[in-house]
Amino acid sequence: MSAFGRLLVWSNGAVLICAALALLVIPPATLSSSARQNRELVTSGQALDSTKAAALVGADPATFSVKDWAALLSQGGAEAVLGKQVDLSGYVLDRGKEDVFYIARLVVSCCAVDAQPIGVPVYRPGWRAEIEPGGWIRIQGAFVKNPSRDSQEEAAIGVGSLANIEEPDQPYVF
Repeated sequence: MSAFGRLLVWSNGAVLICAALALLVIPPATLSSSARQNRELVTSGQALDSTKAAALVGADPATFSVKDWAALLSQGGAEAVLGKQVDLSGYVLDRGKEDVFYIARLVVSCCAVDAQPIGVPVYRPGWRAEIEPGGWIRIQGAFVKNPSRDSQEEAAIGVGSLANIEEPDQPYVF
């Protein structure tokens, strides 16, 4: 093999090794806002079953994640959450309802590519004038009977306070 051929083989090998190391060192980007909006909302199945509602009953709701609240709603219905105080952060998931959006996180069962949104309904009339779909927010409030005529959800978070936030370092739940 000529010197040029050896150099070419060596440089290609070096590029491959650098690319592999970069994949290990550089964290992958989270899914884009449009990718998050276009995925189907998880409302049942393994992602929610792994969080047993019975284990959450009586626990401190201040520690509950979006996934925990979604599991309680899925497994226990509106009665399991009505009146409970929430303090959550997540992204705004628009499902086309006038007065209701979802505060959501991406749940990962294997890897980021298979991530699916898991969320909790939020009742906020005129929400589109104040927040963007896909944007990250922190909300505080309590679960109420959902007054929206546009939504099938029995319960939703009635917002006491809402603030736009930066995407967190760990946007996923497992």
